[in-house]
Amino acid sequence: MKLLTVVCNRDKDIMLLQAESISLFLEPCTHYIVINEEVPDINSWKELLQPYYSKHKLIILHYPLETYIPRWKNGEQHVGWHRANVLKFLAYKDIQDDYLILDSKNIFIKNTSIEDFRGQLGCGLFWHYIKDMEEKNAETFQYYTDVSKKYPKWICGVEMPFLFEKNVLETIEDLDLFSQWYSDQPVWPSEPIYYSFLISDRLQEEPEMFRQHWVYWQYHNTFKIPEETFIFHPYDIRVLGLHRLFLDKVSCDEKNKFNEYLADIGFSLNLPN
Repeated sequence: MKLLTVVCNRDKDIMLLQAESISLFLEPCTHYIVINEEVPDINSWKELLQPYYSKHKLIILHYPLETYIPRWKNGEQHVGWHRANVLKFLAYKDIQDDYLILDSKNIFIKNTSIEDFRGQLGCGLFWHYIKDMEEKNAETFQYYTDVSKKYPKWICGVEMPFLFEKNVLETIEDLDLFSQWYSDQPVWPSEPIYYSFLISDRLQEEPEMFRQHWVYWQYHNTFKIPEETFIFHPYDIRVLGLHRLFLDKVSCDEKNKFNEYLADIGFSLNLPN
């Protein structure tokens, strides 16, 4: 089992925090990092991150998307988040194993092995396909239903860490053709929702939820985790997610308190300014 992060240049500072968290808390493993830039400086990324990988194997990859997505070669507009969706699947070309996907905003906060996530469906949280989906996700769900002729009754939550299983990805017959189709779909793409269709037979009944992560989204205002969130399912928070828009709006006082917490558990780095 491997680890994967897709990252762009904008997120170098928060990616350093992730790298330090891996060195502090994660048992030795192989971490694949895909640089989500048209012309990345691979050597610069290696120099930046390698000091944190004395106990882990670091592999930095780049996929020239104009090779896999011909229409992007012609200058059509695409956003980094859209590219990242495709890259999370394309990475299987090199990984060829189960892999746990992180966003660059994720950091480990306690001693952990990636094997702790083995057997987890997606991110361990689920939506009901009717009750819980936002409008944009409902359109995506309907499109995947029409294309795949499958109908999962529960959908993997759109959060990271998210587990991609090798035996599931091997059901995609041609990853290059899939990447072209996936990048050209007429709805807002979502790799967790599409993955839910790949494991549709396991999502006909309500899955057992177990949360090992917490994400601070842009609608949060504090680093305090609301305990009432966990009333209905067990949890063991090993990974935090620090959304960029949350960090942009949270108060300096809140950031200072969180930096003190990071220092208390062994970090030398602070939150990015």
